[in-house]
Order: sequence, then structure tokens, then C-alpha cells
Amino acid sequence: MSIAAVSSYSSQPSAQTGSSLHALAIAVQSGNIAAAQQAFNSLSPHATQGIGSAPLQQLGQALQSGDLRQAQSALSLIQATQARAAEIGASSAATSRAIESALGGNVDTSA
Repeated sequence: MSIAAVSSYSSQPSAQTGSSLHALAIAVQSGNIAAAQQAFNSLSPHATQGIGSAPLQQLGQALQSGDLRQAQSALSLIQATQARAAEIGASSAATSRAIESALGGNVDTSA
């Protein structure tokens, strides 16, 4: 499992968001259910945007019941979702830059 995938994605990056996700990943991977529960409960909506409610609900339920194996499985699913979202974002940004370059920089990318 990669901690980087969890800690690097956020729709509105901030130090607090990244550290909450990082703390959650570390706690789950190390088997520290209490710390994972605390980190999960401190996640902001910005940190979880784009993940989807099902994986988050699965992780929350696993942590609440103390099921480390299920929590690690849910974390893996979240990491895969975030990695895919990062790939899509990078691809979209590259496409926007290419279009802007081809059109001489006259593209409104604020939408």
C-alpha cells in the first residue's frame, strides 16, 4: 500500500488535509486502530472529496468495529480511487495546456 497516494490528493490542498490523510494511512498501515479512528474523524470534507461515500463508509465501519484487515482493504480502494483521480487531473491539465498553446493562449480555463 502506498501512503503517497492517500496523502497527495486533495481537491483543495492544505497542510492540514495532507497531514490528516497521511496520519490515517500511517495508522491503518501500522495497525493502530485508535489513531486511525482519530485521524478518520478529523478528516475534512475537502480531504474526502472525490473519493466517494462507499469506500469512506466502509473504512469508517471497519475502524469502528476494529477490523484492521477490512480497514486496510478500504484504504487500498481509496488509494486506487485517488490515484485514478490524480491521473485524470494530470491528463486534463496537459490537454488544457496543449489546447491553450495551439490556440495562442486564448482559452478560458476557469470553468
